[in-house]
Amino acid sequence: MIWNDKIKSFNYYIFILLPLALIFSNAVANFIVFYISLIGLYETSKGRTHQFFKNNFTKIFLLFCLFIILNSLILNSDPLSLKSSLLFVRYLFFILGIWSMIKGNEAKLYNFFKFYKVILMFFFIDANFQFLNDGKNLIGYNSYLFQNNRISSFFNSELILGSYVEKFSIIFICYLTIFKNKTSKKLIFFILFFTLEICLISGERRAFYSFLIFTFFYIFFIFNISNKIKIFFTVITISTLSILIFLSSNLKNRTILNTYDSLSKTGYTYFSTGHYQHFKNAIELFKEKPFSGHGSNSFRLNCERIDYKFNIHGCSTHPHNIIAQFLAEKGLVGIIFLIAFFLSLLYAVVINFKKKILAKEKILVLFSILLFFNPFFPSANFYNSWVNNIISIIFIFLLIKKKETNV
Repeated sequence: MIWNDKIKSFNYYIFILLPLALIFSNAVANFIVFYISLIGLYETSKGRTHQFFKNNFTKIFLLFCLFIILNSLILNSDPLSLKSSLLFVRYLFFILGIWSMIKGNEAKLYNFFKFYKVILMFFFIDANFQFLNDGKNLIGYNSYLFQNNRISSFFNSELILGSYVEKFSIIFICYLTIFKNKTSKKLIFFILFFTLEICLISGERRAFYSFLIFTFFYIFFIFNISNKIKIFFTVITISTLSILIFLSSNLKNRTILNTYDSLSKTGYTYFSTGHYQHFKNAIELFKEKPFSGHGSNSFRLNCERIDYKFNIHGCSTHPHNIIAQFLAEKGLVGIIFLIAFFLSLLYAVVINFKKKILAKEKILVLFSILLFFNPFFPSANFYNSWVNNIISIIFIFLLIKKKETNV
């Protein structure tokens, strides 16, 4: 029994290290996710997961995984496509592994988020230092060497700081909203403000606008505070962000003017000309195999041929839009899964909010998932392990019941 407790503690502390691993080594992060997935698989083999597999989310996820595996086997013999499909199921067992560790004591997740809270505070200090110090952070990393006027903090050459804090902060706020305590409200205000500011100066427009939408949705529809406090926070936040934008020509150009140009130009360039060209490549691939698509993660394998054929100049590893990727790689059959997923989330948020069937906490989680897969914003590769290692955590909240706690 003592040995089992030690193993459980070891597994739990491995999980807590995930936010740090995602900063310094994606290989280590992937190992952690794989290790916890094995825990989920082990729990399944012991017959301890009947409740988990009764969940509709689990059934749909398994059906989708079966589809993409068959899709790759039948349509695409490339090892990358088959590997991407086969390994995608690990996220189901990753979620199951976390669920099995915290089941009955969901407040244990707070230690995971306490670790992230320290990371967020440090990023706020380091990113602002880098912003004011010509791209050099506290230990000398210079993000301007990789792209001028972009802030990356300890991600160095990887310009994903905004994406990291946006995703983790949304998940953390969902947790704090479900498991309330005396300090939750004050902490949520700090998280909202720090994350918005970091996303802005990082130069990641998708992360900034996504978290801005989340912030206003949360403040005006979910957060149980007075209207005076809501208005005060909104005014302070908008004023601070506006000052930063208009004092920095780079932030003004990238966040406001470039976005406006993309939206106002004839033909709509979808965030940038590059993003639009990726989208065009995906559409041409879809036209070749409209029913089944070319197979999982196959855009990178076919885009050069399409790029050359139609002179689009938009080749990349993925089309930077989830709808475009599903059309190119999974065709009409695959897009049915995606549309059903979007519509079910949207229906649950709108109808349940209107009729007050679900608690606001559950609505917040559903809205957050919808934001993570927002089809109107540029997106990472659907099979990107770094992104999926983060956002898969939020699905835990669909499986646990709300409990009051004093964490």
